[in-house]
Amino acid sequence: MPSLNVPQSQFLLLPHKFRAFVAGFGSGKTWVGCSALSKHFMEWPGVNAGYFAPTYPQIRDIFYPTMDEVAYDWGLKTRINQANHEVHIYSGRQYRGTVICRSMEKPQTIVGFKIGHALVDELDVLTSIKAQQAWRKIIARMRYNLPGLKNGVDVTTTPEGFKFVFQQFVKQLRDKPALKDMYGLVQASTFDNELNLPDDYIPSLMESYPEQLIRAYLNGQFVNLTSGSIYHAYDRKLNQCFDTVQPGEPLFIGMDFNVGRMAAITHVKRDHGMPRAVDELIDGYDTPDMIRRIKERYWEHTGNDFRKTCEIRIYPDASGDSRKSVNASLTDIAML
Repeated sequence: MPSLNVPQSQFLLLPHKFRAFVAGFGSGKTWVGCSALSKHFMEWPGVNAGYFAPTYPQIRDIFYPTMDEVAYDWGLKTRINQANHEVHIYSGRQYRGTVICRSMEKPQTIVGFKIGHALVDELDVLTSIKAQQAWRKIIARMRYNLPGLKNGVDVTTTPEGFKFVFQQFVKQLRDKPALKDMYGLVQASTFDNELNLPDDYIPSLMESYPEQLIRAYLNGQFVNLTSGSIYHAYDRKLNQCFDTVQPGEPLFIGMDFNVGRMAAITHVKRDHGMPRAVDELIDGYDTPDMIRRIKERYWEHTGNDFRKTCEIRIYPDASGDSRKSVNASLTDIAML
């Protein structure tokens, strides 16, 4: 019988066409992906599958040995053809199908074959643009036409910030709830696979990593990993706000001065005077441009000028008190 922990079992039971297993280091991501491949060949003999990794060395060093071990766990065996980047699957002497392996380093090379199941490993290691290109190439390979076959794609990855997997499996579903029947997600931590790890593995990671990396690389959470992040304590679930500006209410705007890249966040005070971020203005060219955009967005245009329809208070950063080339006789704060 296959050896799976609880999150891995939950993942294999997901009924969705596109499934993601997002988890920390040592959590058995490739193992559960290879288990899904083995399950596919047990159910669909003769229907080839695909394995996609960031590089060919990863296919050689991680996938080949893991697939061999997992296949044995499922009562199968493998025959690896490294020259063609293929793994042939057998049940005894009976041929069950082939796993076609390709690197995502050059997505344009993922062409010329068809598969009925795919495993995409460590997708978030790629840049978001390259991951999207690889994703589109991979789903174009899913074209077996058999009754009941999903032509499904499994993604197994460590979370690398709010990159492609977050956008595809989390944010997209918020924007388009109708896609929830197509996309499924299981998040797991390294602790879920603790019994299969050395005793000192988790403690050594806990000692070596800061809080943000522990949340991502041990707990399998989507967090901001951008170097030097200012808002490292920001939590998208705890701090998200769906409030909007209401007519006539006072606005409190925090503004940052950068030539050609001015930005402002608009707040209102609700719930006993607590601020709520409700809007933003970005990429302002200079202070006069931001003043014009604020008036256009929040005041009423009479044809010749703007009529004040609400109180607006600006909270600028300290650099706004210096003289700028846009108007040497005025500071940015004086213009505001």
